[in-house]
Amino acid sequence: MPLFLQYIFLEKIIHILIDKQPRPWYTPSVVRTRVVTTQARWYTRLNESVKLRVANLIIADYVNSGQLKAGDKLPTVRELKEIYKTSDTTVQHALNILEMWGIVKKRHGSGSYISEPDSVHSAPRTKMIGCISSFGDNDIAIHIYEGIEDVCRKNGYHMIVASTQDDYDAEQEQIKRMVDMGCQAVVLYPVPRTAEQLRNDYLKTSFRDFTIVLIDNAYPEHRISQVVFDNRQAGRDMTEMLIKEGHRRIAFMMQDSNLQVRSVEDRYRGFREALREHGIEFRDEDRWVLSAAKSIYSSPQDDVQKNIKPKLMNWHESKDHPTAAVAVEDRTAIYTINIAQELGIDVPEQFKVVGFDNLSIARLFKPSFPTTAPDFTRAGALAAEMAIEQATGGDLSRSSVYINMLPVPIRRRKA
Repeated sequence: MPLFLQYIFLEKIIHILIDKQPRPWYTPSVVRTRVVTTQARWYTRLNESVKLRVANLIIADYVNSGQLKAGDKLPTVRELKEIYKTSDTTVQHALNILEMWGIVKKRHGSGSYISEPDSVHSAPRTKMIGCISSFGDNDIAIHIYEGIEDVCRKNGYHMIVASTQDDYDAEQEQIKRMVDMGCQAVVLYPVPRTAEQLRNDYLKTSFRDFTIVLIDNAYPEHRISQVVFDNRQAGRDMTEMLIKEGHRRIAFMMQDSNLQVRSVEDRYRGFREALREHGIEFRDEDRWVLSAAKSIYSSPQDDVQKNIKPKLMNWHESKDHPTAAVAVEDRTAIYTINIAQELGIDVPEQFKVVGFDNLSIARLFKPSFPTTAPDFTRAGALAAEMAIEQATGGDLSRSSVYINMLPVPIRRRKA
């Protein structure tokens, strides 16, 4: 089964198996956790991962929390089944694992009890890396998953995947869940922050003794190791290309000033630098602002209709308008081109639009447009390698901050 279909299928069934508070898998606001294995027999590995997760949850809830002491009796299998919303069989397997580890002692006809300290052996920890993304199943997330999965497979790790659906509080909750499950480290694609959230970001104060590596939407003030892209140079390169083609008035699309998206901010800096170097004055009205409440990636079609279409409505009535526009990403570029064509604007002859991220939806779109080709698979792999190194005391120190910046090549497509 293809990797993408595994994600979708696993997402549907994981709540049935292990979620403490199951909700419909398709609910937009739900915080979704999915287990992605790295072997061909993924359906068998899923069962193994569920047993291990339940075992780790029992340890966290009853042993590490201090709720039960040595000699105390655990809840019954039926009670644990209700608590963890799973099956009798899964609970039995989890208790067998805990008995093998020496953490519980089964007494025939009586139940399971917390072992005395002298009888507890060193538990063989399941090696797990968490992967938390802000936007679930789009192209970027899938490529990041593939990179992390490859590194996990080569290093004997399981990969636990979660989506926050662009919810800041859900992100913090998911990291806590990953820690409670026993993950050695987490690779995080942070949700866009508001200005206030970034100032008081929990990442600056919480989980400081736990290994987290950030991807793309990371800021230096996080003081956490990260893999980012050189979007500033990408913004410069894209603008240089447009200037060389003869464009002197170029619009730039970006998020509302209260929403912090580092990749777009960096591109904007590169865009302005390129204009200054060529002596081109930038007009404030050519800063086309999108107004998505949580993420500029969440509803680009609605944003373009609401905020970009009015900019193009009077195109034919005046020659004083931009001849090119830098979109946030490829989907925004597509919707902008569609609206421009609906209004009778010749794209790209009269009005050229460029995008970013080389999303699959844009590869067959006509007229084609320039974009960038960031290697998100490589970013995921590099972040996973850094996470393992820092978590296991390898060449990278846990107490240090490491930043890897990857290049962002321009991909020119013929119109």
